[in-house]
Amino acid sequence: MSLGKSRWFPFFVVVAIVFIPAAAVTSTIVADRLGYCVNDIFPGETGMNADPYVQNVGATSASIVWRTTTEREATLRYQANGSEREVTMGAAKIQVATLADLTPATTYHYTVERELVGFAGSFTTAPEADGHVRFVVLGDSGTGSQGQYDIASGMSDADPDLVLHTGDVVYRRGALCHYGTKFFAPYRTLIANVPVYPAIGNHDLMANDGRAYFETFVLPQSNEPGTEEYYAFDYGPVHVVSLSSEFYEADDETSAADQRAWLVADLAANDLPWTVVMVHHPPYSSTDGKASSDVRDDLTPIFAQSGVDLVLSGHAHNYERSAPIDGVTYVVTGGGGADLYDVNPSETTAVAVKAHHFVQIDATPDALTVTAIDDDAQVIDQLELR
Repeated sequence: MSLGKSRWFPFFVVVAIVFIPAAAVTSTIVADRLGYCVNDIFPGETGMNADPYVQNVGATSASIVWRTTTEREATLRYQANGSEREVTMGAAKIQVATLADLTPATTYHYTVERELVGFAGSFTTAPEADGHVRFVVLGDSGTGSQGQYDIASGMSDADPDLVLHTGDVVYRRGALCHYGTKFFAPYRTLIANVPVYPAIGNHDLMANDGRAYFETFVLPQSNEPGTEEYYAFDYGPVHVVSLSSEFYEADDETSAADQRAWLVADLAANDLPWTVVMVHHPPYSSTDGKASSDVRDDLTPIFAQSGVDLVLSGHAHNYERSAPIDGVTYVVTGGGGADLYDVNPSETTAVAVKAHHFVQIDATPDALTVTAIDDDAQVIDQLELR
């Protein structure tokens, strides 16, 4: 006995109802685990909101950024010492308000209004070269793990003036849909008041050639090509340089040469007491396969010859500090939230710890104090340069 066509049809309908949604849900979960967004695979608009956050704060300027899934006008008001100014932004999904003619070492309070939605925050402009600054450093963070949230809380408690990030901001592919849960959510309170300056990591470029990274961060365009892949800025007594190690990973000799020439000129023009460099792939690391010989061969001679004091890297998910190498101290800080890697101390190692952590750096014209703090708020290393 066989089923007629009319009896087969309901059977297929039931199969479709049960199994097609299940397959869709399973595919979505697998895609998410692999670092893909469904909207990157199938056509569609990425739905993500970000509350206003601070970017590119200098002594006399700053940027406030916010984004939404709908285009709407917005009004930004900011004030300090009783004086208030207003900026009206045209309708857009990503809005960047650049504030100029600010006063150094001054706290500004701001509000953003979009129709019936309001938001408030504040930021402090950079001091002059004789001031004191505190910045915190982390890397390899964006997994949404408890470790990431613990480190975010510790950094907020440190009350920093700015944040440096040594790369791999969002795992696994730096996809736009993951920035909401793996960057904006963990650091929501911090970034409303404190700017983040990153170095680009390999995971940051995997989705859409780093589109989400470049849309999210407003960075100094201090080089002749005007690229945000490498840049420099001054903050109090510290000159900070962010470099791209991805040029070496991609065998992009032209871009590496352009970056090298710019770096030499930038460091030659710097006259601040301290110079700090960050680059994602470390020149030295005791984690197997994580040190970059290309970065080491091409850039460390420049660091030594140009008086660089401290080089910060990520990529290896742990903490490591070198003994001084040709006068330069190298720190790996890749314990911002991703799964941790083992360390096998080598001849260049002064301290190595497998732990989620961040690095706090206090700088005055006379001293640079480097303190590594783990997710239990315990100091795991400290060094003072004078």
